[in-house]
Amino acid sequence: MAVLENLRTHGALTFTQLGNLVEEQLHDNSDNSVMWYFTIVKLDMEACGEIHRVPNSKPQLIALHENA
Repeated sequence: MAVLENLRTHGALTFTQLGNLVEEQLHDNSDNSVMWYFTIVKLDMEACGEIHRVPNSKPQLIALHENA
């Protein structure tokens, strides 16, 4: 999965940075908005505990949970 791969490779990233990396990787695979799908997948991954928002980071960072 592109989100996990990018977080493993680059560490914590902002929503925009991570979204841009995912969009670069997937833009040819979909006729729809990659950023829209990225947003939905990110929210699901947060709910499942795979990733989390780094507290007190500005701009807010997204990172892997240690067990992911």
